[in-house]
Parts: sequence; structure tokens; C-alpha cells
Amino acid sequence: MARVVVWLVHLALPIAGLWLLVSTPGADLLWQHHGAHFWLVAAVAAVNVVIGAVMSRAADRRQDGRLFLVSLVFLAAAGFLLAHALATPGVLIGHPNAGFDLAMTVGLVIGSVLAALSTSRLVTDAVRWRQGLRLGLATLLLAWVFVSLLHLPPLNRQTQTRDVEGPMVFVSLAGVVLYVVAAFRFYRLYRRNPSAVLMSIVTAFVLLAEALVAVTLADKWRLSWWEWHLILTFAFLFVAYSAYVQYRREGTAAGLFDALAAERTIRQVRQRYEAALEELVRALQSSAQGQPPVRRSSSGPPRRR
Repeated sequence: MARVVVWLVHLALPIAGLWLLVSTPGADLLWQHHGAHFWLVAAVAAVNVVIGAVMSRAADRRQDGRLFLVSLVFLAAAGFLLAHALATPGVLIGHPNAGFDLAMTVGLVIGSVLAALSTSRLVTDAVRWRQGLRLGLATLLLAWVFVSLLHLPPLNRQTQTRDVEGPMVFVSLAGVVLYVVAAFRFYRLYRRNPSAVLMSIVTAFVLLAEALVAVTLADKWRLSWWEWHLILTFAFLFVAYSAYVQYRREGTAAGLFDALAAERTIRQVRQRYEAALEELVRALQSSAQGQPPVRRSSSGPPRRR
């Protein structure tokens, strides 16, 4: 119980910091450094692309819908974070536009929908949709970058004081709710099957929800605006560090994200492990008795090798 309280306190710190900055205008200082923004955001996006790619590869290997959708959450966040970096004014383009303002909000909202789907009954159908979903996300992302960098409509309108204004505020709030729901459902999975990586996903989803709140409330280039960049950084690095810890503990990357898999996939993995263990036990028993190992055939009685 004490660990849960400590975990919740740490998760509350970003929101507490955001409230402090937003409610105290004198503390919410302006720092507009385009070069630092470009390199910081691009580096964080690169780390997240690696995380999403590793998860996606594991999902293909397991043919698992839930793991695939979680990988898309990180790829969507990483892709639109990179689009946000590329549209930094004064680096690749001369002036800010709506592509710069809205990129991260769109990426996080898409990620929230995918996160919610990963905990729904539709997860079993995601394997059949994976090529279409990948293609759709990649097409949308490339189109966003193309339109933003060439300053084309509808992303060429003038920027606002905040990244999110008007109807997009309600879209962002819906995304926050979806992340919280997904985090709660993954926490229930963690209670049944504790795993460092699974807990990191719960934490990451909560942090993504908090980042979406900060994107919605913060004025551009203020400390509160920079905070959501830091929240995203911690979310991605926490998942990467948890995966590294589990890799060091298990000594292999083969089952690194198995805890995220759907129940059907977990049962299949366990059955394969049990079959391999039975085969090993039979081989050891045969060796101890001085007999050739017995190989189990798919049909018919066991055969001597």
C-alpha cells in the first residue's frame, strides 16, 4: 500500500507543478529558444520511435492485437512529436503555424483512442487491421509534416496564444479521459500479473494524460508549456528504463513485452513453455536411464531417436 501511495504522489507532482505555474503568472516565465526546442523534442521522439518499433516487432512475432495497439500509441506520440519538432519556427520553416501548434495534441488524442482500444474487446480484431492501421497512421503523419513544412492550408493559419483553443479543448479532454480509463484497466492487469514493463505502461498512460492537460492549459513558450515536453520525456524514458530492467532480470528480450499481451497470447506462450519443459524433463530422464531421448510426435505414440 505504501508503494502505491508513493507512486501516486510522484504522478501528482507534474499536475501540481502545472497548477502552480498557471495560477501564478509571475512564476510562469517566458523562454523562447527555438534551437533547444528542436533538438530536445527530436531526441525524445527518436527514443519513443525505438520503443514503439520494438513493441511492434514483438506484436508481429506474437500476432497479438493488444501489444500492437500499445505500440501504435507510442508510435503515434513519437511521430507527431517529431512533426512538432520539425515545424519549430526559425529552424526548417521561417514562421510558426497551426501544424506546429496542434501536432502534439493530435498525436496524443490518436494515442488515447488506440490506448482505449487496447483494453477493449476489439483487441482481438486488431491483428487483422494492423497493416491498415500502420498505413493510415503513416499517411496521416507524412501528410501533416508535408503540409506544415510547406505552409499549406489548413495548417497555415496564424498561431494562437495556446496550442489548443476552441473545440479542440473538448477533444483534448476526451483524450485525457481515454488515457485514464486505459491506465486503470492496465493497472487491473498488473494486479493479476505484476511486471515492471506493465507498470511502466500504466505510468506512461497517466503521464500522457497529464501532458495532454498541460498542452491544453499552457501558453506557448512559457515554463508551463515546456513542462509537457518534460512530462512526455519522462513517460517515454520510464518505459525504456523498465524494459531495460526486465531485460537485465530475465537475460533475454524474447518475452520482454509478454505481460502486455492479450490473454489468448499469454495462454499460447505458457503452453509452449510447458511443452518445452516437458520435453526437457523427458530428455533428462532418458539420459539418466541410459536410453535415447524420446521425442513426442504430433500423431502416434512417442518414438525413440
